[in-house]
Amino acid sequence: MIVTLTPNPAIDLTYRVDRLHVGESARVDAPARRAGGKGVNTAAVLTLMGVPALSVVHLDAATASWWGAQLEERGIGSRVVVVDDPYRTGASVAVVDDQGAATVLNEPGAAPPPQVWRALSGLVLEQLEHPADPGSRHVLALCGSLPEGLAPAAVGALVAEAGRRWAAVVVDGSARPWRPPCPRARPWSSPTRPRPPPPPGEVDPVASARALVAAGARAALISCGADGVVLVSGEGAAEVVRTARPGERLTGNPAGAGDAATAAVAAHLAGVGIPDHDALLRDVVAWSAAAVLSPLAGDLDPADVARQRPLVRLDGPPPTSA
Repeated sequence: MIVTLTPNPAIDLTYRVDRLHVGESARVDAPARRAGGKGVNTAAVLTLMGVPALSVVHLDAATASWWGAQLEERGIGSRVVVVDDPYRTGASVAVVDDQGAATVLNEPGAAPPPQVWRALSGLVLEQLEHPADPGSRHVLALCGSLPEGLAPAAVGALVAEAGRRWAAVVVDGSARPWRPPCPRARPWSSPTRPRPPPPPGEVDPVASARALVAAGARAALISCGADGVVLVSGEGAAEVVRTARPGERLTGNPAGAGDAATAAVAAHLAGVGIPDHDALLRDVVAWSAAAVLSPLAGDLDPADVARQRPLVRLDGPPPTSA
């Protein structure tokens, strides 16, 4: 079972326009309105994969029934903690034009009260107590940004407890807020060489991934957008550094690409052995690419995945400077 937890649930609104001109008005039809947030979208992609997944969220009473009906219609399992006090669920607004370009506006969400976070954590850990299916293990995917006011220590406690229950943990979010202790596991092995420093003003994805591994993660996967992903796993002589990129330049709605990547990682970690790097990276990029080609986050065509997978370009560590 893969359990996804969304600390910052959102309602996804997608508008279609001929072309978006900044500073001008545009007539639009009613937007596509769906239950969203990164954990929900990740569970939706896992469902398309045929992988059992459960989405855990917190919502106000007015939204909970609509939300549940939405997920049930899409075949996504869910558990909802209802917040009695007035609670604002943020929105993620995507404006997609006919040329395939997308503009995304994400509202911040409100932090759940402490008692609600305890209830969310309890639901998650309850699922991790059940025996895993033969040949698999439980995975906890913590998805999305942390709402303001939610203490990182509370999240760290949940991560640590999930690790004590032998669950694999995937964290999908910006690096800085997600600095809780991560349960270590035996690192994957493969030699690597150092990467030259990037030009001034650019972020080095390998250095960023190594910092996360040094902080306690077993592996770090850094998205480089349309240029693919960087994987760093292990440290020292056991370090692996790999990159993967799509085989063609794609245009579309990138809003759900990261969620599809998280779903691919979680699906591979649900196996009992150490994931194969090449297979994992091919799936990460292929599912992300298929998500870009879909107009709605969390909804994609598996046929696009099958077409993109053999096109993925896999590379070893970047060469050292001369």
